Amino acid sequence: KNYMEKGWVGIDESNHGRYPEIYVAVFSQYPQDASPVIGLKKNRNKGNLDLILKERDFRFILIPKEYKNFLSPNDIAVVNVVEFIKYFTRNKPEYQIKYFIDGEFKQSYLNKIDRVLYPIRTPEIIIESKADVRYPVVNKADYIARLLHNKYNKESDLPKYLFEKIITPRLEDYLEVISESKNEKQKLFRKPYHLINGKR
Repeated sequence: KNYMEKGWVGIDESNHGRYPEIYVAVFSQYPQDASPVIGLKKNRNKGNLDLILKERDFRFILIPKEYKNFLSPNDIAVVNVVEFIKYFTRNKPEYQIKYFIDGEFKQSYLNKIDRVLYPIRTPEIIIESKADVRYPVVNKADYIARLLHNKYNKESDLPKYLFEKIITPRLEDYLEVISESKNEKQKLFRKPYHLINGKR
């Protein structure tokens, strides 16, 4: 009775170091999306989102320039991963989800994710360099991140339906809890909060 379906989320970014930074998470219920593929190529076609997703879901986060005044690049990455985990934990409760992240593995990175997520249990997380050319679910996140980056670079209007896909972090929820301080006041920041832009 407690059986949970398996799901997979791939996370990647575009426009790193420039703003807005764009983080994308693709959710898949298809096991093949989490299986390593040799020779997986980055999709350079302009393509159609629906064709790329084929019943998979995705969400994205735009990180404004102001964030760099308060958080390190590593901490910004932590904020994004935590936001995605909280979103999918809440909205896909029937799934046990494994996360794949394109990036360089750092134990301190995982430790911060674990601390900021508390009391939510940290799911299984795989962090690999070049994950976007190894796992299809990350490959799709990379593709969507570049699509969004191109649209923002050209200052073209995003299709209205994309605004339903935005997750908007609240910076104030992270400023203390993400620091290395072990002050007990951190517990004040462990309350749940709404992640989605009020437009949804």
